[in-house]
Amino acid sequence: MVGAGIAAVGVLITLWVHFVRPWLRNRKLRRPCEVHFVIRPDSKSTNYVLHDDRRHQTRLLVLPAHSEVEIEMGLRALVPFREIEFVFGCDGLEETKPYAKQWIDRFSANTTTTTWTPGQDEGHSLDIHGFYHRRKEVHRNLGTHYVNSLLLVTRAPGRYKTHFCFLTDEIEGNDALEIVVEDVPRTRMKCTIHSDCYIRPLARQAA
Repeated sequence: MVGAGIAAVGVLITLWVHFVRPWLRNRKLRRPCEVHFVIRPDSKSTNYVLHDDRRHQTRLLVLPAHSEVEIEMGLRALVPFREIEFVFGCDGLEETKPYAKQWIDRFSANTTTTTWTPGQDEGHSLDIHGFYHRRKEVHRNLGTHYVNSLLLVTRAPGRYKTHFCFLTDEIEGNDALEIVVEDVPRTRMKCTIHSDCYIRPLARQAA
């Protein structure tokens, strides 16, 4: 009986190590990060909202049409993983949807380079669908909050599903938000970290 019990435990351990644990990890890696837009009160670059004295997070971003705006995207890792490539892009018609034209680093000190342009800087490119690719190995730690910035070009008004893709050395993970482009921005954005809190866009006519 003892021998049978030890054998059963051995089988269970083998199943856990070789099948259950990898399956659970792959399931978590399908959405390895919780993604949101960040609006900081001290950020002069996010000049498309009416700022208050608080930091906000939102899953919806309202922007003026036919403009260049800097957006901040927050990533909170839900599982530790090694990122090989990051991809950002919007659904929609290729000639009218928003697209990112530059990667911006606002948080690293003592760096000589703070902006990267696709087609000019190594590891940064746009594909034929207007999706931005950054090829750089990054080790994401569980629970750590990362903030990155992009210079976004908006064109025609509309609602655009916005994709965040994490290519790892195991599988590809994804999350999605929404960008709303309006000629005169008026739609309020719900903050996800403050109760009954809405951020008002700066109502201005598109250029």
